[in-house]
Amino acid sequence: YSNIDRQEIENIETAVVNWQAIFAISLVRRKNMKFLHKLNYVLLILCLSCTAYANEVKEEKEIVDTEYQFTHEYMAKGENGYYLCIGSFLFYWEEGMDEATPLCSKIDCMHQYEEDREKARECEAYVGYTLMNLLDYYDGKLYTFGVDWEHGRSIIQYVMDADGTNREKNDEYKYYDYVSGWSPRYHKGYLYYATVEAEPLGEGYVNKVSKLWRKIADGSEEAEELFETDYKAESKVAFDSGFVMPFYLYKDYAYFATMREDGCYQRYVYDLKEKKATALPYRYEDAVNMMVRGFYEDKMIYSYAFEHDDREEGKNVFISNLDGSEEELLFTAKPSFFFAGMDDKYVYLDDGQCEAIINGEKHTRTIYIYDKNTGELMWEYDMINPTILAWGLGDENYLFYLATGDTVYALDKKSLIPGQEPVTKLIVEAPNDIF
Repeated sequence: YSNIDRQEIENIETAVVNWQAIFAISLVRRKNMKFLHKLNYVLLILCLSCTAYANEVKEEKEIVDTEYQFTHEYMAKGENGYYLCIGSFLFYWEEGMDEATPLCSKIDCMHQYEEDREKARECEAYVGYTLMNLLDYYDGKLYTFGVDWEHGRSIIQYVMDADGTNREKNDEYKYYDYVSGWSPRYHKGYLYYATVEAEPLGEGYVNKVSKLWRKIADGSEEAEELFETDYKAESKVAFDSGFVMPFYLYKDYAYFATMREDGCYQRYVYDLKEKKATALPYRYEDAVNMMVRGFYEDKMIYSYAFEHDDREEGKNVFISNLDGSEEELLFTAKPSFFFAGMDDKYVYLDDGQCEAIINGEKHTRTIYIYDKNTGELMWEYDMINPTILAWGLGDENYLFYLATGDTVYALDKKSLIPGQEPVTKLIVEAPNDIF
């Protein structure tokens, strides 16, 4: 390999993916899905190995920035594709693949289709289902939380190579570290989480002391306290942490809100380099919260929440710099929205709803796609069997979302052609309730 340059390696990867796609079609027609998964895994190892070698020959190590607009916490972007932790299994998917491949090399393994629980747990892609199936890819390593059945189904961190091999358990992380505050979140080689303590004040009140922490993702160092806040609360509110879910991490910033004594919320942006928190100013004095909805390059996308949901100002779409400066009104959306994404052409607003009958009409969760420059509504895309509030959106190439039955769909942005319907494909299916 000493004479292979970067371009030659890329040519090898392209040839492998093209050959895989062609051969996969014939295998699907024969319904030989089991063998297809094995073939996919072998080709996946080859592609990831080529990528790893190409990175090694660089004189200076470069850590690829795999951040992109809000995605599922159980999805991570790698060097060339996407990793997913769906149900109890790990998968890899990239453009050109018919469906995601389980990170397992066993020839006789049925992976997520195995109905025998004990056999399913022997799959190399199995990590176990938890309420916080976090997944992160950073500097050639995968980090995820899973189940350690050897110790009574305790929740534990797993660290492994990009192809799923060399998996190690990290005993530094246990579930009890996080039950008193936020669920943890990965970001740029760190794990962020919060804790809360209640100090009795008497007369039915307590002082809630909430702290934001972070640890090196591999657990090699002690946790570092980043931010602390406190406020007076009724002692009966046992699970009120003082922090307001959700909190977000993007590039060099963390975004969160804290409860104020007047019942409203104060939004903060925390500079992870300077280690400094700044309270963001609100455009509207009667706004009860500033809702971070998504990110695009060096911009934050957000809206304001009010006591009454019928306020038209609650449909305004704003952007600003990541530190909250230079606020700009983009346009007013037709419906309210929960999550937002953006690219060079369009703004994507997810209404976050589930299927319901509203004013006598059936409504399903919808992504409203607007022209970025004119604010014109271009498409109303109804999701396929969506789950409620499982956010997705994606990057410059795809929109992703989780559907019922532990399935994931990808909407190809190349199909967004005015006058035509967007093209969506099923990329993951993990139907069995294997824990």
